[in-house]
Amino acid sequence: MRVLGVISLCIGLALLGSFAFGETAKSRLSLKTLEQKKFDEVKEVTDAELRAKAGSRSKWSLSGALFYSGPRVNRLNEEVMPNPENTAMEMRTSVGGSLGARYRWSASTSMYVDTGLRFFTPLSGARDGELSDPGVSLEKLYPLWGIQMRSRYTGSVTTADYYRGKGQVGRLNMAHDFKRRIGGSLSPVLWSVGSSFNFFLYDRDFAATDGKVSNYHFSVYPGLQYNVMDSLNVGTSLAFAYSNLRREGNWTNWDRKYWSQRLSVGYALTRDAYLNPYLNFFPEHFSWNTTSVNMNLYLNLF
Repeated sequence: MRVLGVISLCIGLALLGSFAFGETAKSRLSLKTLEQKKFDEVKEVTDAELRAKAGSRSKWSLSGALFYSGPRVNRLNEEVMPNPENTAMEMRTSVGGSLGARYRWSASTSMYVDTGLRFFTPLSGARDGELSDPGVSLEKLYPLWGIQMRSRYTGSVTTADYYRGKGQVGRLNMAHDFKRRIGGSLSPVLWSVGSSFNFFLYDRDFAATDGKVSNYHFSVYPGLQYNVMDSLNVGTSLAFAYSNLRREGNWTNWDRKYWSQRLSVGYALTRDAYLNPYLNFFPEHFSWNTTSVNMNLYLNLF
């Protein structure tokens, strides 16, 4: 199937990337003049996903990601993503990536500037490319009371045609992820909780044709993870999301979204390359017709 071809291509790129990382590392050892400062790992944070998302240990580096937002699993040949709530979103499947420069001034703290490209309907030939929202982030990876934590604060400019058409010009985001082992420091089972708060900026008043766009959106997603080995894990998470819709006219009203759940696999190809395919569905109203296949790949260079 074509969707399997897209996924296989992404996995192939990941494997090629891990080989390239190895070759780059060898070259770096032989060219000492090109070496730069490397910070120690935050030893209390051992999770492969958190480390990869936090960037490489170098003072200067590149960080990027590849993603695939796919169709419902029972109609893999279609180019439409499930949207059971008719949320204001781009409905077409997409593939894309981002790349940015990272400056690290301590083992735990870095600044990241990035942008990227996104293309729609990849199974029938990627079309209608657009610039991904460029942004600036302040990130921190750290332990807190025995918890492995990653925090990120981001400001970005909206460039997506769909949201620009709704009057959106920017976004402020605050996100936190933590993981903690259940049953001791050697336990393969981890409890995780992630959260994200988005505040959206607009350059005009709300119009009836804008649909269900939000002033702000909050989500929290608790989950469980089982480490098959240090580099491989399986897990699930349940997302609870709430929005303040612009059409409400009241900044204190919340619109509860359907719960959504992920079944995921995480594999660390290297310390700086993390592959994460997953299925997304809505357990309150489960249907194969609203279950989609997706994948993320996080990469760090240098």
